[in-house]
Amino acid sequence: MKVGEMISELLSKVDTDDLESEVLSIGTWSGTDRPCDYTIRIRSGNEIKEINIGEKKTETVNENYDFELNISKEYQKKEVWDEWGMAYIFGDKLGAEYNYYVDVNYKQDGTEERIDASAIYLMWEEDNGFWETDTDYFEHYEIEWDKEDWAERLKNKMIEFVKEKKNENL
Repeated sequence: MKVGEMISELLSKVDTDDLESEVLSIGTWSGTDRPCDYTIRIRSGNEIKEINIGEKKTETVNENYDFELNISKEYQKKEVWDEWGMAYIFGDKLGAEYNYYVDVNYKQDGTEERIDASAIYLMWEEDNGFWETDTDYFEHYEIEWDKEDWAERLKNKMIEFVKEKKNENL
């Protein structure tokens, strides 16, 4: 979902009477913890209101990992798309973020070729609780949309990736 589409969707869930003034920010962070909810901050006169408009769905996989899925089968129809945060795995100080990236390559013979450069990237938790994505450590991964359990496969691959990096002492 593009940022503009996300903002429109989020604002559609807010009472329009609250929008007499400016929207200050729309975010997915709650304090210094991992992404967990959608919040809109609105200035109305001298008052600033924070409106929570929906929690992200985080699934506890086991005692070691939480999984968050932010992508649906609708994305398989996208021809050109680059979006971070399509899935997360949060572990003990190490995690992973899925970047969904598809593009079209125009060949010299006039034909088009769909390219999927999606990847799983390593994340680590800083001392202040924020998570950082390290673009130096990644593994190419294409979602198998034709498989019924595509989301489960993505989750398992992300966990495997984090375990591998943990064993490498990264």
